[in-house]
Amino acid sequence: MGGGAAGQFAAQTLRTEGFGGRLVLVGADPAAPYDRTKLSKGFLAGKADKKALPLRQSDFYKQHRIEVLTDTRVTGLNLARQQLTMAGRDPLRYDKLLLAPGCQPNTLPQLPGHDLAGVLPLRTAQDAEAIREAAANAKHVVIIGSSFIGMEAAASLAAENEEQGNQERRITVIARDKEPFEKVLGPKIGAMFRNLHSRHGVRFKAEAEVQALEGENGRVTAVRLVSGQRLPADVVVLGVGVRPATEFLAEAFELDKDGGLRVDAHLRAAEHVYVAGDVARFPLAAGLGQHRIEHWRLAQQHGACAARNMLGYETAFAEVPFFWTQQYGKSLRYAGHAAEWDEIIFHGDVRRHDFLALYAHRNRLVAAAALGRDDDMMIIEELLRRDQMPTPTAARRKTNWAKLLDG
Repeated sequence: MGGGAAGQFAAQTLRTEGFGGRLVLVGADPAAPYDRTKLSKGFLAGKADKKALPLRQSDFYKQHRIEVLTDTRVTGLNLARQQLTMAGRDPLRYDKLLLAPGCQPNTLPQLPGHDLAGVLPLRTAQDAEAIREAAANAKHVVIIGSSFIGMEAAASLAAENEEQGNQERRITVIARDKEPFEKVLGPKIGAMFRNLHSRHGVRFKAEAEVQALEGENGRVTAVRLVSGQRLPADVVVLGVGVRPATEFLAEAFELDKDGGLRVDAHLRAAEHVYVAGDVARFPLAAGLGQHRIEHWRLAQQHGACAARNMLGYETAFAEVPFFWTQQYGKSLRYAGHAAEWDEIIFHGDVRRHDFLALYAHRNRLVAAAALGRDDDMMIIEELLRRDQMPTPTAARRKTNWAKLLDG
């Protein structure tokens, strides 16, 4: 259940691992599984079209006998009967079930004017297409939120401005934090990204809060801040985070406060039921606690691991979380997971976009982020997987990462 990265990769893995029975992939999206990472990057910038989005072509599913139910909303789960209920369809019984519903975007329903035309989230291909069309003739685009989605959207639209020589369209990001990505990457890297955006014409309203969205004839015309400032807006893109799409599971499971669903090391939530992707709160390897992590590649890895365990492998999930963000041709890579840290150890020059940042928590290096250090990052990811990272004290010195791996 779920037509995103986790669900698609699980279905694919079940076949490659030799499962020959009936296999059904249920997705709420009208389209077959596609690459969401391209939406805020290449697609919004006009460098990728719809043909570049599908994860697999339609004949792949026919060839591997995978039944794909698109535009299908699951409304409930009966654990005792091993049955999914769906809107407009007969219930579906399962022997093994993978739950990978993903997340849905926050839409600020408490905000006056949130339902005006031109106020758009970015989660699906339809969302991205709507933003692209609305922004084509817009003079003022306001992005609420300095999340990765929000900032990538700003970068894509600004890059499109430069390519088309469009000096009329103004892009403004409204952020609650002082720096973008401050809670994930720290203020120093956040400031680097803010300066990078500023050099490409994106304006920032930092430590700001939206009071209301204003409109005329049902269409958004401005964003009013708590400070009283009024920003003209033809299009407003919501980049204010997401929440697990798990309301339909509230009767079957005790959900976390944020809507996440706890699983064991095998990604199992109940007998015959596994969970993967954005909604799974799973135990990280090396005793680093339970976390819910919204990464594309992790969702695929979850899907593959859950598929094997559905076939009886009993394999504990041990992969290292990894994500990347690409803005203005700069690709930051991040491995590990640091929900909090005591210090960040830097090598290189953040302002020159050539650096390695190591995140230390309780005298352990638990994550790393880098620009221009891809070879080191591949090795660090493997060291994290093996739980063989050096101590923070040792890592303050210049480190030959390849030598550490060989040792």
